[in-house]
Amino acid sequence: MKAIVYEKAKTFTVKDVPKPVLSEGEVLIKVAYSGVCGSDLFIYSGTHPRAKAPLIAGHEYSGTIVEIHPSVGDAFKPGMKATVRPTYACGVCYPCREGVPHVCKSLKLYGIDCDGGFAEYSAVRAENVFALPDDIDLAAAALIEPVAVAVHAVRRSELKAGDVVAVFGAGPIGCLVGLMAKKAGAREVYVSDMNPYRLDAASSLGLWPVNAKDTDFAAVLAEATDGRMADVTFDCAGAGQTIMAASATTRVRGQVMVVASFHAPYPIDLLAVNFKEQQFTGTRVYTDADFKIACGMVAEDPALFKKIATVYPYADGPAVIDGIPKGADVIKALFSFE
Repeated sequence: MKAIVYEKAKTFTVKDVPKPVLSEGEVLIKVAYSGVCGSDLFIYSGTHPRAKAPLIAGHEYSGTIVEIHPSVGDAFKPGMKATVRPTYACGVCYPCREGVPHVCKSLKLYGIDCDGGFAEYSAVRAENVFALPDDIDLAAAALIEPVAVAVHAVRRSELKAGDVVAVFGAGPIGCLVGLMAKKAGAREVYVSDMNPYRLDAASSLGLWPVNAKDTDFAAVLAEATDGRMADVTFDCAGAGQTIMAASATTRVRGQVMVVASFHAPYPIDLLAVNFKEQQFTGTRVYTDADFKIACGMVAEDPALFKKIATVYPYADGPAVIDGIPKGADVIKALFSFE
């Protein structure tokens, strides 16, 4: 089969690799579409602490079930459309025992800790497979995993109907978090970024774009709220300057949701946090409930979610992955294996 393989730092290659042979408890998926995540770019840089070459990356994917190991039972049938929850936990640590395996101490992912979805076929444990409606758009279905991240972030927040929301970052997660906030009842969602293409994408989703290159985000929010500021701020950018600014964009007794993955310690304005009695809340991936909600949302309105997606043939995968960190005009790249 064909696969996009991470071979070394700055090198992904389309190669012929053996088709997976099912082990006990696994399901074989014929991949239709696979999305590029920020963590895939982290792998590309050669600095991901867990991803080791050679690796078939990709953890956001959809496809059709083509084979089922006899040990799985009759929960799945060949021909079913499906997506993959890529996370798998140890099952024995304190978070796992407490029923929150998404924050497992040794949480692992398909496409990072083992081969994933940048390939024509993927063997996946049955408990990680989510069956989808027969008529679902499989390109949209490849977006379910990042949608689940956004669903979890908004559900974990204290957002209420009528609230004003600020979002740092108009990348895939920032756009989707803003969209989920709107669906949860936010009156206005302001999204800050410096990339005009990304800001246009945010606008197409009904969000209010703010170009941080020439506009003060806090000043925009102050004017829009008569000085009250955002009820909830979501940091989906993961930069030192954004997390430092998050307190300023958030009201007294407001909430800052730390959605982005920060790969280094950064300062925050703790004096402002104290004086404004704010709370900072972390959020990591999603629960099964979040994932199921995301499945339903994408199935219901695939065209809405596909506004952030650009589809490329898998043969273009290495060039696309190389171009995204250099500022290519793309929010969410999907590779087609159909």
